[in-house]
This record gives sequence, structure tokens and C-alpha cells, in this order.
Amino acid sequence: MPTLEDLRTQLAERAEIDTALPTRAGDVRRRVGRLRARRRAGAAGVLAAVVAVAGAVVWMPRDHGAEPLAGHALAEHVEVLGLDYQLSTTEQSDPGQKKLSVTLPKSDREQVVALAATDLDGGRATLAVDGEDTDRIISASALDAPVSVDSSKQTLTVTVRGAGPDAVVGVAVYRRSDVAAQGIAGKSRVFPRTVGDARLVNGAWSTGSSATVTVDGADKVRRIAYSCIQPAGRTRVWLRFTIDGKPEGGMQCDTLTKGENVATTYGERAGDSYLSDALTTPGTHVIRVDTATGYRASAKRVHLPDTEIGVAGYTGAATVAVGGLRIDRVTEFDGQRWTVARVVPIAERTDRFSTTLKQSAENRALGVALSPNSAVDQRITAVSSGSRFPEGSSEMIRLNGVPSWEGGGPGQMLLAGDPYTISLSQEADQTKKKTFGGALVIYRRLD
Repeated sequence: MPTLEDLRTQLAERAEIDTALPTRAGDVRRRVGRLRARRRAGAAGVLAAVVAVAGAVVWMPRDHGAEPLAGHALAEHVEVLGLDYQLSTTEQSDPGQKKLSVTLPKSDREQVVALAATDLDGGRATLAVDGEDTDRIISASALDAPVSVDSSKQTLTVTVRGAGPDAVVGVAVYRRSDVAAQGIAGKSRVFPRTVGDARLVNGAWSTGSSATVTVDGADKVRRIAYSCIQPAGRTRVWLRFTIDGKPEGGMQCDTLTKGENVATTYGERAGDSYLSDALTTPGTHVIRVDTATGYRASAKRVHLPDTEIGVAGYTGAATVAVGGLRIDRVTEFDGQRWTVARVVPIAERTDRFSTTLKQSAENRALGVALSPNSAVDQRITAVSSGSRFPEGSSEMIRLNGVPSWEGGGPGQMLLAGDPYTISLSQEADQTKKKTFGGALVIYRRLD
């Protein structure tokens, strides 16, 4: 997760020397999420190739009566991490069809997709989003929990292997509804009622230059969530934090891409947060965020009437010890809740690491927790199919001198029925040879 010590050093230094900043905030956080982000890269080239296969359709919303999908009854509404989604449309294969491919047009709301299958009889049905395997069913018949997909134009592909001639698969897409979110909502984002096991205590939104929230030490607030959304084409500003008047650092604001506005980002979860021990002492505490030209206390405050900012306090969550680190026991990933199931230690002062994880009967998720100030390249390969995920990297930084697992949870799905080889090595762009340690963290789904 973004951390304050890092904000004071790495991000600030990078901002001073790098004017080609990305259009969305959270540069350090994105290093951890690089695998997920690359799913969207080059999507236009993937679409042209995929839609030409047998069974391809262009998915256009239509009226429907929530008819069964692959033999399974569908709900008109589903709740995903506290947000309500309404059934938009469905698509189903013919019996024995080996591949179903669907092009989703760009949406003005967030979406989730549920995979359904029947009569697999020992086979498997795998859902891929823009070419990346995202969900899998290996039981004879199932309707799986929805997984998150973004609102961009993208292709869903369901591939059936090892099944008989009666196998049928389908996908159902749900679109973010107008039902009020559970939590404290602004115009374009919401602080959800819970994040993992952490509970929302208080929060506030503002359009302009500052937002303030008050919490009590008895509430044991340990996580501070924040949001700053500014229109495209503006000079990026900083969101600066103070607790009880004392500076805490800052983070650059999110900038909407061209064509996005408050209306087209309705009700998304405000997911950025950091840990602080400054709020657990007795008495009332005031958390404040201001928009400014920089993160330092001396930076000039700026008033931006079309920029939405928010701040909230959450209780601490149950954690698990991983070497010298503590990580959240329950986390959120791809629209689902996950809990730590297994930890695979990585010895300290290691320069490369590799292991094979045996196949599982259920989908799992993988996180890489590293010792402080470590950075590695990671490679994940599905052994049975030989498919390789896009290469990415992870790193560990510190929060106020305390080790903190940046990213806070899993970054890659490990699908049922496949063993996986996980390889880590020193990050290629390191100018000096460094070692690392930590652990692989395997999660199982709760929902």
C-alpha cells in the first residue's frame, strides 16, 4: 500500500525529476499491481484477433427476464464488496462448443462477470479477460462468484477442455446499479463500510481544497483511507495529510483520463489507504487532507472547485506474521474477499528463488511479501498448460520506519487444476546487487 515514509522520499524525489507522470496516481502502488495492469495493455490488438473465433459475439445490453444461464438461476442484483450490481446481459454456448468469445463495449459504470458451466464431467471451463485467465470451474456444474472487470472495451473468452458433448458454459455481466453504496459516498467514489476485516469509523468528502474527519482514540483507528480525483488536462496536485495538526506527508491526486468525469466514475470504491499509529491514543483526533502544490508543509495550498477529495478512518484488521512482517489476514482482490491459507517462506539474503505450487481443486490467489527495501522481478508459469503470465515486479517499503507490505494482498490468480512455478530474482534495473527475503502468501476465497 502507499506509505508515508515512501511518500516523503521515493515519490517526492521521483516527482521532482520525472515530469512524464502517468495519468493515474499511485506510482509505487502500481509496481505491485503491474501484472494486473498489463492485462489491459494492448487490448485493442487482442480484440481484433479474438472476435474472429467461432462463437464470438458483440455484447450489447438487452432486456431480459433473468433466464437460467447454463442451467443456473441468476439473481437480478448481486452485491460485490458492498456495491450493488444489476444484471445487464448474458451469453451462453451451444452444447459441446469449445470456445465462447464475447466483446464487451466500453461501459460508463464498473462491471463484474460471473462464469457458469454445466455437464463438464471432469473437464474445465476457463474465463479469460483480454487473454488473461481470470476464473475457472472444474466441477461438473457450477455458477461461480462474480469477478471484477473494468469498464473499458474488452473481450471475454471461455475455453472448455476435457468436457463431453453436452457441456454448456455461459457468462453473465452485471453493471454497477444506482442503489446507494454501503458506506460514506462522494460524487464519484465511496469509502466502503468494510475493507477486508477493517471497519469504517468515520469519513468525509469535499469539493475544493480540504476535508476533515474526527475520530476517537477508543475506536482504534489504524488505517487512513483517502481519495483525490481531478479532471483530465490539469496540472497534478498533491493531497497532503495532517493528524492533529502534525504533517504526515502526501500523495499525488488521481487524474481522470480524457472523457472521464464524475458521472462516468460513479460509485467506485476509494481503495487507497495507509497505516498510522497516531490515532489510537485516548482522546479525539482530527485527520485532515488538503490539496497543495507539493507534499511538504511549506507547499502552497490550492483551491480546485472541480476536484473531489475525501478522507476516512478504519479500524485495524487481524494480521498474520510473515517473517518480520505482519499482513492483513483478510483482503480483497478482483472483487472478492480472500484469507491467508498458506505461507511459503523465502530465506533472507536470497538473490533468486523458485518453487512449484501443487494444483488445487479451487481457485487461489498469490501475493509476494518481501523484506523491507527489497525489489524483485517475478515470473509465474502454469506448469500443465505452459501459459505464462506477463512478467512483473514487487517491492517492499517502510511506513514511518515500520515494515509494510505495499499492495496489501494478492496480485495474481492461481486457477484450479493447474500447478504453478513461481520464480523470483533480483530486479533487473537495480544498479547494485541486492538480496531479498520474505514469503509467498497463498490465499483462498472467502465469498
